[in-house]
Amino acid sequence: MSIELYNDGQHKCVIFRDLVRGDEAVQSNQVLVYDNEHAALLDPGGELTYSGLFIGVSNYMNVKDLDYVVASHQDP
Repeated sequence: MSIELYNDGQHKCVIFRDLVRGDEAVQSNQVLVYDNEHAALLDPGGELTYSGLFIGVSNYMNVKDLDYVVASHQDP
């Protein structure tokens, strides 16, 4: 599930939630920041969030066009 926190047509900030189910992992919040055709994905998470996050980001842009992936901590 994604929620647009901000969208003025050129700048978007989207948070992705509920990418994992049950007790298999701790829910984290992945964030996509998009500004004038440049994009950064913050804290993409690990293996359990990969598929859902890939699909979620694909709803907003081509994942291959991400400029930055920023990980602020280790994920298994």
